[in-house]
Amino acid sequence: MLNESEINKLLDEFDELKKQIKQRKQDLNKINSKKESWFKKKKDIASSIREKINGLRSSKSKVTNLDKEVNELKSKKNVVSDKIVKLISEVKELKKKYADECSKKGITEKPYQVKSAIKKLEYTLETSALGFEQERKLTKKIKKLKKTLAQMSEANKIWEVISKKEKEIDLLKNKKHGTLNKLKEDSTQKYDVSESFISNSQEIMGLRKEESTYYDNFLQAKQEFKVKSDELKDLLSKKDEISSKLKENNIEMKDEAVKAEKELIKEKSAEVDQKLKKREKLTTEDLLIFQRSNK
Repeated sequence: MLNESEINKLLDEFDELKKQIKQRKQDLNKINSKKESWFKKKKDIASSIREKINGLRSSKSKVTNLDKEVNELKSKKNVVSDKIVKLISEVKELKKKYADECSKKGITEKPYQVKSAIKKLEYTLETSALGFEQERKLTKKIKKLKKTLAQMSEANKIWEVISKKEKEIDLLKNKKHGTLNKLKEDSTQKYDVSESFISNSQEIMGLRKEESTYYDNFLQAKQEFKVKSDELKDLLSKKDEISSKLKENNIEMKDEAVKAEKELIKEKSAEVDQKLKKREKLTTEDLLIFQRSNK
C-alpha cells in the first residue's frame, strides 16, 4: 500500500495529466482542421486541373481539325488559281487570234456592237413612219451591217469563246475569294485556339505547383497530427497507470480524463462516419479511431 505522500504525489500527477490531455485534445482539433483545410484545397485545385486538361484536349482536337481544313482550303485555292491562270492564258491567245482575224477582214467593231446596231435600225424601220428614201437608206445600211456581220462570223465565234471563258474566270475568282475568306477565318480561329492552348498549359503548370504546395502542407499537418496523437496516447497510458495504482489503494475519483478521451473518440468517430458516407479516403488516424469506437 502507498503512503499518504505517495498518494498525493500520484494525485498531483493525475491532475497535471488531465490538463495535458485537455491541451492535446485542443491541439488535435486545431491541427485536424488545418489538415482537412489543406486537403480540401488540394482536392479543389486538382479538380480545376482536370477541367483544364480536358479543355486542352478539346483545344488540341480543334487545332487538328482546323489544320486539316486549312490544308484542304489551300489545296482548293491552288487548284482554282491554276485554272484561272490557264484560262487567262487561253483568253490572251484567243484575243490575239481575234485581233488577227479582225485585222485580216478590216473589222474595227465588236460583233455584239454590230448586232446591236442592226437591231436598232430594224426596230426603227418597223415602228417609224419613214419616207421612201429614208426607208431605202435604212434598208441599205442594214444589209451592209449584215454583210459586215457575216464577214465577222469567224471572229464572232472566237469572241463568243472569249466571253464564255471570261465568265468562267469571274466565277472562279469569286470562288477563290470565298476560299480565301474562309482560309483567313480558319487561320484566325486556329491562332486564337493555339493561344488559348498555350495560356491554359502555362496556367496548369502554375496550378500544379500550387497543388504540390497544398499537398506538402497537408502532409506536414498530418505528421503534426500523428505526433500530437501519439503524445495523447502516451498521456492516456500514463493516466491509466496512475488510475490503476489509485484504485489499488482504494482511491475513488471522477476521472475527467477518461471522459475527455471518450468525448474525443466520439467526436472523431463522427468525422470518420462522414468520410465513410462521402466515400473519402481514411487516414491511419481515422482507422485507429474507427477501431476504438467499435470496441
